[in-house]
Amino acid sequence: MNEHEKPETDEPSNAVPGSDVPTSGQANAAVVAELVNERSANGLAQAGGSPVYRHGWTAWVSWLAIIGMVLFQIATNQLEPEAPAGEDATVNIMDAQLQGKIAMFLESVAPAGGQPGAISDKSPVSVLQGVDSGSVQSRLAKAILLAHFKDLAGARRAVEELDRAITNAAYQPTASQKRLIGITRELLQMPPVEPAASQPTTESSEATQVPEKSTGAETQESEIQRGEAAASEVGRLSPEDRQFLIKQLGWIGELGAGLQGGETAAVNQDVVAASWKTVFGLVFLGMGVILWGLIGLVAGAVILYLLVTGRLRSRFESQTLRSVFYLETFAIWMVSFVAAQIGIAVLVRVFLGEAGQDRQVLLSWVMYLMPVAFLGSLVVLLWPLLRGVSVGDLRRDIGWYGNPLVEGFWGVVGQLSSFLLLAAGFIATIIIVNVLNMWRSPADELAGLETMGHPIQEVLSGDFKLVLVVFFATCVCAPLVEETLFRGVFYRYLRDVWQGWGAVWKVLFAVLTNSLIFAVIHPQGIAGVPVLTALAVMLSLIREYRGSLWGSVTVHAVHNFFVTLMAYLLMS
Repeated sequence: MNEHEKPETDEPSNAVPGSDVPTSGQANAAVVAELVNERSANGLAQAGGSPVYRHGWTAWVSWLAIIGMVLFQIATNQLEPEAPAGEDATVNIMDAQLQGKIAMFLESVAPAGGQPGAISDKSPVSVLQGVDSGSVQSRLAKAILLAHFKDLAGARRAVEELDRAITNAAYQPTASQKRLIGITRELLQMPPVEPAASQPTTESSEATQVPEKSTGAETQESEIQRGEAAASEVGRLSPEDRQFLIKQLGWIGELGAGLQGGETAAVNQDVVAASWKTVFGLVFLGMGVILWGLIGLVAGAVILYLLVTGRLRSRFESQTLRSVFYLETFAIWMVSFVAAQIGIAVLVRVFLGEAGQDRQVLLSWVMYLMPVAFLGSLVVLLWPLLRGVSVGDLRRDIGWYGNPLVEGFWGVVGQLSSFLLLAAGFIATIIIVNVLNMWRSPADELAGLETMGHPIQEVLSGDFKLVLVVFFATCVCAPLVEETLFRGVFYRYLRDVWQGWGAVWKVLFAVLTNSLIFAVIHPQGIAGVPVLTALAVMLSLIREYRGSLWGSVTVHAVHNFFVTLMAYLLMS
C-alpha cells in the first residue's frame, strides 16, 4: 500500500447509513493524500497503517488559545456587565419572591379563620422564612411582605434586625441599598436612622414602638377595610421613591407602594394570578421530575444491560485525517465568541451613552444582541472548508446528518436514562453551594454575593418581548451553536487525537475533557460545574452512541427550556 493511501479501516464508508450526506469517497482521496503529504504542518504522520498525531505549531497555538479563553471566562463573565456588590437586587430577592408568591397563593385558597390575611400560626406569614438572613434587598422585601400581610410589628422588627446586622458586620451598604432602607423605614413609619450609626440591641429594645399583632377582630375585615387599615399605619412615598421601590423589588415593591394608600386591590389581583401560575408551574415541574426519575431508572437499567451485553454500540465514525482542522476551528470560535461578547457590551455602552450606566438597561440590550452573536459565530465553520475539507465531509465529521426528529427521539431516550447521572451532578452542586455559603462572611451575605447564578435571571422579570428573546437565545441559539462546536467540532478532534489508546479510554478522555471545558466557561461559577459537567457528559454520550448531532441538540434545547421556564416562573 502506498504511504499516501488511506487505510480502509480508518475512513468511514461513503455515507453514514440513513444519512442524507452526499458521498465523497473518490473526491476525498486527493484531499487525504494532500493531508498526509503535509503531515508536518497538520500534525499527522503515518505509522503501522494508522494515522498518528504529531502536534504541529497550529495545534499548540490552538490549545494555548483555548486554555487562555477558558481561564478568562473563569475569571470574568462578560455577558454580565460589571456592577458593584449589592446592586443586583433582582437576583438577590429570588427567595423572597418565591416565598411571597407561595404565601399569596395560600392566602387566596386557604385563609386562616376563613378570611383573607388573618394572622395565626397557620397564616401565610409562616411561609416567610429567613427574614433575619440574606441580602439587604431580600430582608427588606420580606419586611414589606410582612406589612402586606398585616404583620407590621414583624416588618419593623425585620428592619431593626437588618440595622443590627449591618452594624455588627461593619458592612457599608451601597447607595441603592441605603436609599432602599430609607424608603422602607419611611413606608413603615420608622425613624430614619442611618444603618451604619445604629447600635446592636436586644430583642427587648424599645427604640421603635411597634403595634401588637392583629387581633381576632381584624380577621372580620373585608379586603378593602384591610387596605384602609394598612394605609393608616404606613407612610406616604414620593412618586420618585415609589418608582425606585418598584424597580428594586419588582412586584413586591408594587405591594409596598400600594400600601400607602390602600391601593393593593389591583396589585393583589395580578400577584395572586402570578402566584397561581408559579405554584402550579412548580408543581407540574416537580411531578415531571418524579416521573422522569421513575422512567429514568428503568431506561437506565435497560441501557446498562445493552452496554454490558454489547448490543449497544457506538455509531461515531472512525477517525479522520482532518481533526487538527477542527481543533483550529474550535480555538477560533472560542476567541471570536469571547471577543464578540466584549464588543457587544462596549458598543451598547457607547450607543446608549448615559443610559448605558443603568445596569438593567445595559443588560437588556446585551441580551437582545446575544442571539446575533450566537448564530453569527457559526461562520467559523468556513475554516475547515478553507483548509480543504469538503462540505459533505464537514457535515459528516461534526454530526450534521440524519433525521432530526428520529435523532431527537433517541436523544430524549438518552436523557431519560441519564437521570441518576444528572441527579448526582445536581446533588453535588447543592453541597458545594451550601459549603460556600458557610464560608461566606456576614458582609458578603448582606451584599448579596451569590455562589451560583446566571445573568438571564435579571431580565426574566422585565419586558415580555425581552423574555421571548431570552427563550430564543437559550432554547434555540445556545443548543445549536454549543452542540455544533463542543459535541460536533471539538469532540471530533478529541476522539481522534489519541489513536494509540483503547476504545474506552479514547471515549472517556474525549467525554471528560469536552464536558469540563463546557462546564467551567459557563457563568454559574464553581458551584455550577458538577451539574453542568453531568449535563455535558450526557450530551457527549448521546453524540457518541448516535453519531448524529441532532439528538444532543434536541436534549440541550429541552433542558434549557425547562430551566429557563423555572427561572421565569420564579422571577416574573
